[in-house]
Amino acid sequence: MVFSCSNHKEGIDLSTFTLSEIPDSLSGCSCLFSNSKKEFDANTYIYFDDVGDNGLISMKGKILFLNMENETYRNDHYTAYIQNKIQIDEGDESAIYNAELVIVDKQGNKRIYSVYGLCGC
Repeated sequence: MVFSCSNHKEGIDLSTFTLSEIPDSLSGCSCLFSNSKKEFDANTYIYFDDVGDNGLISMKGKILFLNMENETYRNDHYTAYIQNKIQIDEGDESAIYNAELVIVDKQGNKRIYSVYGLCGC
């Protein structure tokens, strides 16, 4: 489910990406989220962060890199963060979550995606 918090011309429409589109330099501990469990199981994602300085999202098929700043990931155009994480399963070094992905553009338009994903090492 997607919630749109205001009207905006450009739209905040994330596109999916695969692990092969994430630079090898960002390997290691990370969080990966998809629109649904089905998309997650198909290895297509809408959000990635390395549990550190780097995050990424994709808009219109183009990967956008984000840097950690004040507990959110941002660039000149977008801010992204995960909120309301609810753990639904646990592995050896990882956990599965239902959560909300919040994307805010530089005009202040906000879109909230219900997401499914994993954080771990």
